[in-house]
Amino acid sequence: EESVDPLHPDLANANLTGAKSLGPTADWHGTAVAGIAGSPGENLGIRGVWPGARMRLFASGLKCSTVSKTVTRAVNRGVAVLNMSYTFPAGSCFTHFVATQNAIRKGVVAVAAAGNSGDRGNAPMRPAVDPHVISVGAIQNVDDPLNPSVVAPFSTRNFGVDIVAPGADVLAPFVEQTSAGVERTWELLNGTS
Repeated sequence: EESVDPLHPDLANANLTGAKSLGPTADWHGTAVAGIAGSPGENLGIRGVWPGARMRLFASGLKCSTVSKTVTRAVNRGVAVLNMSYTFPAGSCFTHFVATQNAIRKGVVAVAAAGNSGDRGNAPMRPAVDPHVISVGAIQNVDDPLNPSVVAPFSTRNFGVDIVAPGADVLAPFVEQTSAGVERTWELLNGTS
């Protein structure tokens, strides 16, 4: 299971509901994604892509059956955008396909991470390759004035990727367990989430 640490300085004043810390191991990814998406940027850390965006965490468990039910629950609660930062093999989890397509029919914008398998074969992953889902890959900056951005080596590249966005060495809120306790800092992270 994955969650978000609502006590991170980048999220303490965010427009975030449903976040409940499960500990650094379960929180680091969701905290990074939520901060990049909607940190209000009140002079602490980073400013999100949409500062102050209304965000709601729906705990999913990351299994096919539980994530499919979570998509349906989020749609029934009136979300406008689904951020799906997880993957399943393209031919699996048909219940998720059905839940996502139902969300799209109801006008929800479905956005999915393309995946981080660029260096391991670029296999198509659900929900990123599903119809009408916006699939996002990652680019990185390179030291070439004629081509300043290229697809990051880890980013999945296949027919399902719709757009790319910065995804290499992105400053993000980070949570980790150290000998001194839970530390809430910022790190340069990579990924298509």
